This record gives sequence, structure tokens and C-alpha cells, in this order.
Amino acid sequence: GGSCPTPGSAANVTPTGAPCRGGVAGTGPAQDPLTLLGGDLLVAMRVDFGAIRRHALGAMAERALVAMIRATGPREGVAGLIETAARTEVLAFGGGNSGMVAVLQGSYTPADLAFIIGGEHTTRRQHAIRHARRSVATVVDGRYLVFAEHSSVDGVLDRLDGLEDPAPQTVPLQNAIAAVDGYQTYFTAVGVPLGELREELGRERGFRDMVADARWAAMSIAPSSAGLEVRGRVHTVTEAAARVVLDASQDLQQQATYELMREAPPIAVGVRALVLATEGTDATLRWTATDPEVRDIIEFFRSEFEDDAARRQQYEDVDAYAEPVPTPGPAVAPAP
Repeated sequence: GGSCPTPGSAANVTPTGAPCRGGVAGTGPAQDPLTLLGGDLLVAMRVDFGAIRRHALGAMAERALVAMIRATGPREGVAGLIETAARTEVLAFGGGNSGMVAVLQGSYTPADLAFIIGGEHTTRRQHAIRHARRSVATVVDGRYLVFAEHSSVDGVLDRLDGLEDPAPQTVPLQNAIAAVDGYQTYFTAVGVPLGELREELGRERGFRDMVADARWAAMSIAPSSAGLEVRGRVHTVTEAAARVVLDASQDLQQQATYELMREAPPIAVGVRALVLATEGTDATLRWTATDPEVRDIIEFFRSEFEDDAARRQQYEDVDAYAEPVPTPGPAVAPAP
């Protein structure tokens, strides 16, 4: 604590203790979107789009992303979202009890905030913030696009300006980041201790006996010599709880493989190849996939999203055609 983490640092996120001051406005702790989220997070995610584009399968993955946006993005903003995604290098997402915050790193202009419709404009120091009914967004130095729903962007702006951080990331998620070997191409972590998630797990048959001992779960995807390697870890405080997670995961793996063989064979092959194990008090997952295996999975999702996008377009065309065309009423002579 007390010094700014270096870019790419896995375990040393936003410092506690003495303030971290970057010395130059706009640098912030580690200049990394994941460290900029801060706050009391339940879930954190980081996607390195730049690394994905540079991968041998990057062009195919990007087509799948475009198809997903067309199938699921807001109706009026699909084209803008695709353009913004093309200029995004890293995306970080965080969610907690107070709402969600997303920090995108890349190249942006205020035009990228077109998805924030209506509302007012405010400022925080030199930053211009656009407000909608339940969300806010801002572009910082053309390098970051910050968006929050049911929450605030103030903490992210403070961290970007190198000011003291009163709400660092939670310790369980810092531990999760370190345990799965850093950020890699894709990283996500979920902290389990919060009450609502415990209750949800408690309702799931097979997981009830481990809820009180679970702490966090995390997963990362990284390039390997063969293609890609997926690592997952569920951290508990007892070996018995880790065994419960393993047994439930193996049951789920068997069931999912059987069901997916009919609907999505490439996904079923991947699920069947997952290596599940325990390491002391942790349940672990590992999957090493070759480029052809990954290509089949990406192609499956791309095809599914493109089909969904085509159906959506058909519905929108029908809606537009069915809208009544106003007809002029009878002429009325002006009153004398």
C-alpha cells in the first residue's frame, strides 16, 4: 500500500493506506480499468479485447461479438455500440449492492455517449458527466469511457485523477485475482460472502453443505502453446467444502455434456474435456483447448447470434410495417 501499482500487476490493485498519487492527471492507479473500479464489489470482470484481436482467432471472435451486439444490443444504438467496441482495448466491469460500473479503455469521443438519452449534464472537476434517469457516463481524456447504472462514476474519476481512494477493491477479489494468475485475456471473479448469494446457493441442491465455507470463485482464459487455457478456482475454508464443490461440479458436467450433445456438440466436447479436481481447500477447473476446438466453439456462438439477429430484424421490420399510417381527417370550414 502507499505506492501506485505497475501496469499489469495482478495482485496489487488500488492501494490502501497512504494515498496513491500518479503525479500526472489522467494516469491513475496502474492505468488499468480493473483497478479503477474500486468499491465494495461482488463481481469483477476484465476482458482484454486488444489481446483477443491479436490472437490467431481474433477476427473470428470479433465477428461473433458483432453478431452478439446485433442480437442483444439496444435497438437504437446497435451501430454505435459496434463502433465503440471496435475502439475498445480493455473492458472492466464491477457490480455490487449499489449498482454496476463499467470502465472501457481505448479511444473515445463524447459522441460515444449517444446511448445516454435525455437527462442533464454536470461536471466533477474537469470532467463532463452525462446523466439519464438511472445511469451516468463520461469520457475521460479520450482514453476512458466510464458508465454506471444505479451507481456513480465519482470514485472512478477520483482514481483516474490520482486522488486518495477511500473505497479500494474488496480483499476477497484481490485474492481471487492473484490466485488465478493475474488478469490474462479474460478474467472474472465473484465474491460469495454476501447474504443474497449465500441464500441463492443454499437453494441449489448439492451446494447447500458448502455455502458457509465458500469465499470466492474466479476464472481466467489465457493463450497457451496449444491454443487457450482456462483456469478456474473456488476458494473455501475447509477441505470438505471443496469436495462438495467438486462433486456437484462433476454431476453438473455429466448432465450438461449429455444435454449439449443434442443442441451444441462443440460446447459439449469442451465441457466433457474440463479437468475438475481439488487442491486442499480449493476446488479447481482446467481446460486446455487447441485452436481448432476453440474455432468450433466461436463459430457455434457466431452462428447462433447471427440467427437471433436475423429474427430480431424480421420482427422489427414487421413492427414497422404494421404501424398505422395517419390519414387526414375531413376538411372543416373555419368558423365565421
